[in-house]
Amino acid sequence: MPEANRLQGGNSFRDTARVLRMTRYMRGLGGDRHARWAPTRPRSSTRQERLQFGKPIGSFQMVQDLLAKMLANVTACQCLMVRAGAAG
Repeated sequence: MPEANRLQGGNSFRDTARVLRMTRYMRGLGGDRHARWAPTRPRSSTRQERLQFGKPIGSFQMVQDLLAKMLANVTACQCLMVRAGAAG
């Protein structure tokens, strides 16, 4: 391989693995950002806009359960990203 095609300053697999690891963290943080935004829209619409049987749908137990599970998954995602960052 010609010298011009090589990365400057990186000459081992360890350097390449470090770049790939940071890329994975950045992609995970992007997903985390979207995941934190996701529960805000359904909560506002279930509390105020949508009615079923004359009551807001957010007052029904099943809808509350789904929103709670969504928030639990977002929290788990955030914890995973913190652990991944601490391990790297």
